[in-house]
Amino acid sequence: MSQHLIQHYINRYDWISWPDQDEIFEGPRRDKSYHEYIFDVFYSLYDWIQFNNYNYWFMKGDDIKNPSPITRIRHYCLFPECAPRIRSWRARVTNIRIFNHNPLPGKQYPEFFNLRHYPARTEEQIYKRIFTDRSNLQRGSTNFHYNNMKKNIFQIRLTPDQFHYDDGTSELNSTPSFNWQLLYGTGPL
Repeated sequence: MSQHLIQHYINRYDWISWPDQDEIFEGPRRDKSYHEYIFDVFYSLYDWIQFNNYNYWFMKGDDIKNPSPITRIRHYCLFPECAPRIRSWRARVTNIRIFNHNPLPGKQYPEFFNLRHYPARTEEQIYKRIFTDRSNLQRGSTNFHYNNMKKNIFQIRLTPDQFHYDDGTSELNSTPSFNWQLLYGTGPL
């Protein structure tokens, strides 16, 4: 994928934002859109942005008939122990990306932006990820969490009292209220 970006895009575009399919980007605060914040960074001396990883998790009371994860899944918690989320950068500094965790050349923007990550949108979906889609995805010390969740499958049912609630307008609460390592485990040494 990185080679494709380097060969086909860095000469055509000024900035790259690369979310995974279950991620939504925000600026460091909710007073402006992500787009507006990217313009601020683009016209600065900085070259790349790291993101806080806010995991949003399904709850028993979520209305699964609502197709929008944004309005259906409101319970979240920062996952500070996760691998760095480096998802946005100047096209000209693109390097070989390793799950978008490795730094890029140039200067990092001093504030982290926010990433709303929806890894488990329904119970059925997380079972499918664990046992089919992401089964045996571990590569060295990365993506070990699916194998760990498989060993402790009963722990995927989390409760709202373990999380913060996102009303869609207030700033995200960065105080960890849940220890994600209890669910994901820790990587191999």
